[in-house]
Amino acid sequence: MLFYANSLFSATLILSLGFGGGPGASPHEQSLETAKFQLIIAGIAIPGYWCSVFFIDIIGRRFIQLQGYFMMAILYLIIGTWYDKISSNPGLFLFLYGCTFFFSNFGPNVTTFVIPAEVFPTNVRATLHGFAAASGKVSLSLSLSLSLSLSFSLSFSLFLSLCT
Repeated sequence: MLFYANSLFSATLILSLGFGGGPGASPHEQSLETAKFQLIIAGIAIPGYWCSVFFIDIIGRRFIQLQGYFMMAILYLIIGTWYDKISSNPGLFLFLYGCTFFFSNFGPNVTTFVIPAEVFPTNVRATLHGFAAASGKVSLSLSLSLSLSLSFSLSFSLFLSLCT
């Protein structure tokens, strides 16, 4: 759930930070504002891939995956705990949220593809990699159905804190 929370919360965060053009904005203005938000996030997130490529053989796949999840959890805990104070400073909020993408890429976003490609035998690699990905999606759908029902009954900051 933590890994997919980035995409799950993006629409809410775009609006809460004032991106999206506001209530009277045209679809074109909304698209431009959303694109600006995504461009800033990508600028923070893409170096996470570079860090993974550079450090994967130095510190190891397992450590990269674990530190990525750990840092994402800490960042969501910070954002959720101090949501009101942090959301009043859009620059800080955007930076912290962008860091969750950085650690997603310098963590599970890379290792969930690299590890199966290296672990499974060549003759069954594609099948087992697909099975591993499918089992992850099944668990995601179960956790999302539970978490989405919780998100409607909890405040956004409490929900973010619980995602840790």
